[in-house]
Amino acid sequence: MLALTFLLSPVGRSSVASTLDWFIQTAEAVTEFPCKIVTDIRHFSLDRLDPTCPQCF
Repeated sequence: MLALTFLLSPVGRSSVASTLDWFIQTAEAVTEFPCKIVTDIRHFSLDRLDPTCPQCF
């Protein structure tokens, strides 16, 4: 009964909403991390290692 009263109060609803928002943002960051690694590897250019490349200086 006490938990139901807490969830029905405005403070309880806002705390539940902020917790869910935090959980969604965390899950999104965890799922995006492998994609960022693959994307960075795919866009890696060997021109950076070329001493004659004018963009490297």
